[in-house]
Parts: sequence; C-alpha cells; structure tokens
Amino acid sequence: VSAKDLATNKQQQITISASTNLTKDEVERMVKESESNAAEDHKKREEADARNNTEHLIYTTEKTLSEHGDKLPSSEKAAIEDAVAKAKKAIEGSDVEAIKKASDELMKASHKLAQVMYEHATASDTPQDPGAADSSSGGSSYKDSGGAPTSGDDVVDAEYRDIDDKN
Repeated sequence: VSAKDLATNKQQQITISASTNLTKDEVERMVKESESNAAEDHKKREEADARNNTEHLIYTTEKTLSEHGDKLPSSEKAAIEDAVAKAKKAIEGSDVEAIKKASDELMKASHKLAQVMYEHATASDTPQDPGAADSSSGGSSYKDSGGAPTSGDDVVDAEYRDIDDKN
C-alpha cells in the first residue's frame, strides 16, 4: 500500500504480508481436528439452543403468570407452575431431548394461559350496551363497523356551488 501527499509530493509505502509460524502439516492437522469434532460441536450447539429457548420460555411464562395469574382458575395455574418447574429441572441436565420435551409441555401450558388472557380481554372489551355512545371522548360517535355516524349526530347533507365559477 502506498500513499502520496499531493501538496508536498512525499510518498510513503508499507507492505502487508501474512506471517505465520505454523507449518503446512500443522495447518492440515488442525483442519482434520476441526472436521472430526464437527459432530460434537453440532450436538453442543443444539443443546445450547434448546437450553436458551427453554430459559426464555420459562422467563416469559413466569412473567405473564405473575401479571395475569389471578385471572386463571387455580387448577390451570397449578398446571402451568408444574410445567415451569419441570422445565427448570430439565435445563439443569444435559439431555437435549428432555429439555425439548419439557419446553414443549411448557409451551402447551403457556398457550392455555394466553387463551384465558385473551378470553378475559375479549369479555371485558365487549360493551354491555352496543348502541351506547362514548360521551367522554368529546368527538362524534361512530358505529363499530363502517365508520358511519350514528343517528344522534347533527350531520347536514348539502350541495354547494362556487359563485366565482359562472356555470
């Protein structure tokens, strides 16, 4: 690589070269070792991924359970807590299949939690009187579908003509 300062016409040059203290035999030996350990590395990666996914699922399930557990029946809550405990026990070991099985059980239990949460949210969002308008908003009220104004609004349908336009 060289550089030249145009104002002073000074030029500097540097050479970059790869330097290694390894012989070709050592490099080949290292490549063979990495290839022979590839299967074991893959197993460790799979275990780490399963463990990380399960830990994340445990965390999110515990958080959701602490926030919304009071909306669940006690039997459902106990089943979810049991699934969390099994998952925690599974990640203490190194059996990938046991970790995945515990994660799947926890996933099914957490789906029940989500289902109850959404049912509760849907029930609380449904208005008791669907024709009632929200007078606290200060704006005009609209029906849930179509966006058309309700009959109680002062809406005037009129035509107009521009006077400057002599048509």
